[in-house]
Amino acid sequence: MSDVLDPDLIAVRYTAYAQAGRYEEAVALLRDQIGHHMDDERLWFYLGSGLASTGELEESERAVREALNLAPNMLPALVLLSYVLGWLRRGDESVEAALQAAAEHPQEPSAHLAVASAHFYRRSSGTDLWTALQAALNAINLSAELEDAFALGSRAADLLGRKDQALDLLRTGLAAHPNSAVLLQAAGIVDGGERVVGDRAPLLSSQLASNPFDDESAEDLRALAFRGLRRLFYLPWLQGLVFGVTSGLVLPHPAAAALVALGLTAAVSAFFFLSFRRLEGRLPRGYLRGELRSSPRALRAVKCAAAAEAWVSVSALWVALSGGSQLGAVALALTAVPVIASQHLLSQGQYPELFSAWPDADADARRAYWNNRVKIYLSTRRIAWAGLILGIAGMSVAGLSESDTPAAAGAGACLAALLWMARAAYLARLQLALGADNPFVVGRVLQKPAGRESSARRHGAWDAVAYTLRITLVPLILFIVGAGILVSNAMPE
Repeated sequence: MSDVLDPDLIAVRYTAYAQAGRYEEAVALLRDQIGHHMDDERLWFYLGSGLASTGELEESERAVREALNLAPNMLPALVLLSYVLGWLRRGDESVEAALQAAAEHPQEPSAHLAVASAHFYRRSSGTDLWTALQAALNAINLSAELEDAFALGSRAADLLGRKDQALDLLRTGLAAHPNSAVLLQAAGIVDGGERVVGDRAPLLSSQLASNPFDDESAEDLRALAFRGLRRLFYLPWLQGLVFGVTSGLVLPHPAAAALVALGLTAAVSAFFFLSFRRLEGRLPRGYLRGELRSSPRALRAVKCAAAAEAWVSVSALWVALSGGSQLGAVALALTAVPVIASQHLLSQGQYPELFSAWPDADADARRAYWNNRVKIYLSTRRIAWAGLILGIAGMSVAGLSESDTPAAAGAGACLAALLWMARAAYLARLQLALGADNPFVVGRVLQKPAGRESSARRHGAWDAVAYTLRITLVPLILFIVGAGILVSNAMPE
């Protein structure tokens, strides 16, 4: 039988273990001693806190409720109970506990932060977000020391469409807490947040250096690295489009056309190499190559990107030296295939643990991945639109030239359209897989107050369909026109 320790000594030892991150030992200490101090609400609270830190949430809830049975208005216990219930996905109970904490302790910023957190993570409608924003502001007004209040307020304002307020909260929070991991993570989520913090890579690297077990910072850093690669993998596609734009002017002169094709290859290769090295320089030494080596899909994505570059370079040179070969132009248009494959594989390679066990992955993990893919598609739309405009410009330039419009101009249009149509088709597939969790639908619901969720879901579903149709129709028309030019090798009179 263990020796009975004084409660104050237990509290000191627990605090020392917790500060050192030794939560298993902290929990073992409390479990060993709690039987001797059943009427000590402080020790029950410590036990609940330690159990929450080790992921034993049901046990944590029971311990915290024991503390509240002894001291019903105990602020730390009410706040912890709210968080634990939120982690258990019992949003209504989490909100109830947080509201009780704020009602009993209206001048305590931690109580208002709990209200903000409970409503933000329940967020069944815009009402929850408005409440979360106001509660976060209340917490900040009472004390600027709670960095989580700035982060939650910024994210709530962002989801409500209040972009300026979201960035102001982020900026103010970082001024008060310049090394805050939670605010740095919020900057990666809030629209435009990176304009406030600048390059997040060195900051995330610093966070991981000080705490290698910071999973959220590790995930943010991986996402940042893969986002940089994703943009580079569009280069072969853009190279083919630029060649298509200029083909109408240079193809009458095979030597000049060949120089353009070779010049584009050299320029893109140099840009890729320099950008890749710059991306590596922003990340911890060896990080990017290590991430690629650890993921077979990411490695295949790199190989597909290299194949796309070789493909577009050889196809452009073929078209140039042949004076506009239709077969070479078809090959040029098909550059879209390895580019699409590289983008798809890279997105999968970003989650090596998930895809190593995809058949056994639970529904929540899959839906989180699909949701992230939708957001990736939306975040790269500027690059895709730029390519589409280049494809249209290529036909316009070719149509204004004195010679017949070459097949390469049509190939450029087809190249632009093929990637867009693939994006649209995959976006439609993701929307069907996500259903009511589709970001278009969720976004609409979060803009509406409680009681209007059904209407918001219908509008969101219509928004998703309308957006997908818009990004399908223009590329489809461009593809039809481009394919006609490629086949006929001349604009109709």
